[in-house]
Amino acid sequence: MTTLFIIKVITSALVIGFVSEIAKRSTPLAAIIAGFPLTSLLTFFWLYVETKSTEKFMPLSWQIVLASIPSLMFLSILAICLKKGVGIGPSMIISFIVLLLGQLGYIFLLQRLQVKIY
Repeated sequence: MTTLFIIKVITSALVIGFVSEIAKRSTPLAAIIAGFPLTSLLTFFWLYVETKSTEKFMPLSWQIVLASIPSLMFLSILAICLKKGVGIGPSMIISFIVLLLGQLGYIFLLQRLQVKIY
């Protein structure tokens, strides 16, 4: 493993740890921070650090936008399941299955509409 890879992993883990610690104290603030495209920002940052190019940013940005839409299903189903009293484990599994099915359906729809996703 390269030193840069280890730095990326540690930095990314610190961001996740930071948000989860904030969530213990203030879920609205944690939601705002988690709602930021942190993964995308980190990806763009590390991509630039390694390549010194912004060429891949536009297609990656567009692909992230397209991939984010089905992710809303995951969050919605998770919230609904938890509100209905479903345990955290089953709620996560149900939400993940819905996300996978939604992603597959969404990819199929985009292909039918001839929207480039890659």
